[in-house]
Amino acid sequence: KSLSERWNFELPDVPYIKNWFGTRIMYSDIHVNDAYKNGFRVFQGTHYRDYTREYGEIVKLISLESNLLCVFEHGIALIPVNERAVAGEGTGGNVYINTSNVLPENPKIISDMFGSQWPESVLKVPGKTGDSAQYVYGVDTVAKKIWRTDGNTLTCISDFRVQEFLNKNITLGERELTPKIGIRNVKTVYNAFKRDVLFTFYDNTYGFEEKVWNLCWNELLQKFITFY
Repeated sequence: KSLSERWNFELPDVPYIKNWFGTRIMYSDIHVNDAYKNGFRVFQGTHYRDYTREYGEIVKLISLESNLLCVFEHGIALIPVNERAVAGEGTGGNVYINTSNVLPENPKIISDMFGSQWPESVLKVPGKTGDSAQYVYGVDTVAKKIWRTDGNTLTCISDFRVQEFLNKNITLGERELTPKIGIRNVKTVYNAFKRDVLFTFYDNTYGFEEKVWNLCWNELLQKFITFY
């Protein structure tokens, strides 16, 4: 014989095993000031949290008042970091109970209907200094809504204003989720000088006619003011 021995192994009768980590959040070690090693670059193998797939995969994470605002494809959740509860009051201040979990198992669901499929369409604006809440704006191309949230409640600012326009001019479906430069994307930008939030949408794959438009929402007037 000129060939080596052949080994046969029995395998389970399954087509394949697929691992999907679309709802996993990993966190690093805490960075110690003036330390030789940067703790923010160290990720332990067990330092992660998997959340429900009910609302799709995680699109974007935004820091909002020391919490994480987690935007799913079809939902929005608020995730506290290193949550602690007040156990009592003393002369030196409040007494807290710290938990060993960096991220909780069950986040606070702000919306179970609206989210965003486009990371660049979700934007946090600074707001006024100390006299108003910080808002996070986003565009849901599946539900065809423009929404904003302050971490407690969600408001669809497109309702009774531009909803009929969005129903006719948002052409991207649930499967078209990959941004392509010059072809399709949904992006939100902020003009701090005029306090305008601009929502840009373009889709050049819709037949022979391209769908390109921009809506401008003014935070001072609380309404849409211009259309391009």
